[in-house]
Amino acid sequence: MLMVPIYAIASFISLFSLQAAFFIDAVRDIYEAFVIYCFFDLLVAYLGGERSLLINLHGRPPKYPVFPGNIFWSEVDISDPHSFLFLKRGVLQYVQVKPILALVIIITKALGKYNEGDLRANSGYLYVSIVYNFSICMALYCLAIFWMCVNDDLKPFRPMPKFLCVKGILFFSFWQSLFISILVAAGAITKLGPYTDSEHISLGLTDLLVCLEMPFFAIAHQYAFSTRDFVDPNMKYVARMRMSYAFRDAFSLKDVVEDSKATLRGEGMDYQRA
Repeated sequence: MLMVPIYAIASFISLFSLQAAFFIDAVRDIYEAFVIYCFFDLLVAYLGGERSLLINLHGRPPKYPVFPGNIFWSEVDISDPHSFLFLKRGVLQYVQVKPILALVIIITKALGKYNEGDLRANSGYLYVSIVYNFSICMALYCLAIFWMCVNDDLKPFRPMPKFLCVKGILFFSFWQSLFISILVAAGAITKLGPYTDSEHISLGLTDLLVCLEMPFFAIAHQYAFSTRDFVDPNMKYVARMRMSYAFRDAFSLKDVVEDSKATLRGEGMDYQRA
């Protein structure tokens, strides 16, 4: 739920200071990786957890991905722990790569080698964009395959609008940034207010568009993550925890770290079919 205000505030502040933008965007990027992990974890939690998911899907016929997914996988059976582990690793690699790229951006920027919006071979922006593009495409591919396999089971939880909201922000923030950089590099955009250099133009225009788009995403989030999903009309009393505890629990990175370790090692997965 914090995606919209974080993106909006970070982009708004960035409009006033290019130097601050790089550090603010780094924090935003790390949170973006955290969101991807939380979203995948939410889908699994809807289905009762990993072990329950594997048990409930056991015995179902495999799914057959449509193009271009069938290029890499002819059929998918995620009740097989091998397949589920592959998909989970594909999602989590983005969670691990994104903070590393944020650190690389800060270092290359400090060395004067990053050059936002510059697609030439001597610009760090080009190589960061290539790695980022591969990583996010891999994560979204694995999420899409997972989605295809459990779509019917997730329907009661209205996952489609949630998926579109979360992924929509990620796509808008990255792809429009890359598209703007291409336009600037091609000379289609040569000036933005008082700025004429590609770095200021690319970053400023991207942040401006994000500020304009976030109100629409806020409305979409209000529908996708409605409080009605958590209201039981037959329940009169609900147990509550302290706000400070809930906040700390929601934003604890320990779960991400421990889950990443277990996933990379393949722990907790039975590789033998019952």
